[in-house]
Amino acid sequence: MKVSIIIPAYNVEMYIRDMLACVEKQTMGDFEAIIINDGSTDNTQQIVDSFCDRDCRFRSFYQENGGVSSARNLGLQKAKGKYIVFWDSDDYIPENSLMDLCNSIESQNADLVIGFEINEQFDQRTTPKSIRALCKQKYISKTDTRLIWGMSLWNKIYKREIIEKYGLFFKPLRLGEDTVFYLEYLGCCNKITGCDKNVYVYKKRFVLNGNPSLTQDRNRYYSKFITEYTGFLENAISKVINSCSFQSIDEKIYYRERLYHELNKRILRNIILNDMYRYIWQWSDNQIKTMFDEFEVFYNRLTVDEWNKEQNEANDLNLENGLKSREDLINNPRITFVITRRIGEQNLINIINALYQQRFPEFEILIDEAISTEVDKEFELEKLNRRIVRGKTIAEIKNNALQIAKGEFIQFIEEVVFPNENTYRGLFAGIKSSDNIMSLYLKYLNVDKIMEYPAIKTAFKFNSRKLSKDLDYLFSNKIFNCEFLRKNKVFFTNNPYADIKALCLKYGFRLKKKFVLYTTIENGEYIKGVSWLARIKRKVLLKIL
Repeated sequence: MKVSIIIPAYNVEMYIRDMLACVEKQTMGDFEAIIINDGSTDNTQQIVDSFCDRDCRFRSFYQENGGVSSARNLGLQKAKGKYIVFWDSDDYIPENSLMDLCNSIESQNADLVIGFEINEQFDQRTTPKSIRALCKQKYISKTDTRLIWGMSLWNKIYKREIIEKYGLFFKPLRLGEDTVFYLEYLGCCNKITGCDKNVYVYKKRFVLNGNPSLTQDRNRYYSKFITEYTGFLENAISKVINSCSFQSIDEKIYYRERLYHELNKRILRNIILNDMYRYIWQWSDNQIKTMFDEFEVFYNRLTVDEWNKEQNEANDLNLENGLKSREDLINNPRITFVITRRIGEQNLINIINALYQQRFPEFEILIDEAISTEVDKEFELEKLNRRIVRGKTIAEIKNNALQIAKGEFIQFIEEVVFPNENTYRGLFAGIKSSDNIMSLYLKYLNVDKIMEYPAIKTAFKFNSRKLSKDLDYLFSNKIFNCEFLRKNKVFFTNNPYADIKALCLKYGFRLKKKFVLYTTIENGEYIKGVSWLARIKRKVLLKIL
């Protein structure tokens, strides 16, 4: 047996069939797929059984829910392959992944291979810079600091004999157990090589698509977690350094401190800032206290220049004075989202969930009083950055919201808009206080497919500002400067398309091409508006031709 694929699974009935189909289609067929059902309560096991029944390479084991670490450890106990890969049950695997990884580890006589990895959210794909660089190298030094930034588990292939010889296993952590295992393995191997092939697609999900994956459950932070996690990683780094040959003690100390320092930056950026602070509205008071305490610890480990670089990396957060408290964010949000009754009660919760999944914490939400009771029914914990706005008509809701909005900017959501998690992070990294009206490139979500508005695509395609204004009269993809609206005494009516047309033709707007919103068309009036845009598009194209 050449490769054992270890796949932990917990309540992934929506995704695991597609993932196992990817495994089944691998062009390198000498493998066993070991699926560990970690106490699923849905139909996960039935789907797994269907693969096991028709393909003897698939093996299934059940355990009471114990977490992803115990599931992977059970998989290691059952594995028979010469090599090991760890894949998650809700991602996508290119059909040549096993072949590419195996060819690399055997042709280079390596102990560890790092392959190309893609992070996907709907139709947007990114790859970490560190991974891109490492994949191109035939020989990777164990002291290369980029290894600290490329610690994901699933884009690599490992030797089972090394894992068994050194008794490696996954620690009982609720988060980051894969990075600890990876670093401990680094300290036990000799040669590391890159594989410049796409071997894994990590799919990030919205909550409306069902249960989050094992790696996307954010409710895992606890008091002392970062201290415990850092201790494991620092101990693993010491083993990596001890496994290397150096010409002097001073050189050894230099490389050890260099890796420690890179680890501190990674924890500050990826865990404290990106995973905790950017999602501050998801955490309990105790978790927020942990975040602030740990921020002080890791902030003090950085030089002034390094902290300046971290601020520049997160330039949308305005971190000159450090982290802001929830009270500061409540009183001084950058943007106010106004959700009106036009979207309907059935879509309200999904929209709110999508906004709270944004990697940008400086916002407040104003909810039309006509649909506010649905929020109280759904959410147990009151979000302090949510308020009710009153008014008998949608026009009154908008005008009243503008008067009480605390944000510097405002967006009126009247269609079922689902933003990409980085939409507002990207927006506020490049927005200016002088920007009055901005138009975001908007797509809509049709079931689970991303579709483009032909008219909006046309508007963003042409460089002519006038042509763009003639095309883009959608409402929910507009960001307004509150001071600008108040200064010009803008008054909204119950006809959003007439409002947008008047504003855009009088004042113009900026196209923000990098930022994407997703929306579902359900409202009849909105469909008519899109049809009107499509007719304009045809006229414009005829003139151009």
